[in-house]
Amino acid sequence: MTTGDKFYLEKWNGKSWTAVRSDTKRIFTDIGYEIAPGESREFETDIIGYYTNLQTGRYRFSKKYNFDKDIPITQDEIYWIYTEFTVE
Repeated sequence: MTTGDKFYLEKWNGKSWTAVRSDTKRIFTDIGYEIAPGESREFETDIIGYYTNLQTGRYRFSKKYNFDKDIPITQDEIYWIYTEFTVE
C-alpha cells in the first residue's frame, strides 16, 4: 500500500461532509510511503499550522492511498481512510 503526507480536512454540516480550506500557505511534501502487509504507520501533523481558526463542530481527516498492484493508478483505484474528531 502506498500513501503520502497529504491529508484533507472536512467538516460535517448536518447533512454531508464539506471540505475545509486551509487558511495558511503551507504545502505538503509530495512523497510516497510504502506500507507492507502486516505493517502500520502513524502520521502526525500540526493541524494548527494548516487551519488556524477551526470552529466548534465535527470534523474528519481523510487520506487517500493505493495498492501497488494498481500501478499505473487510475481514479477507480484510489481508496480513502478517515478518522473523525470534535472541536469543542
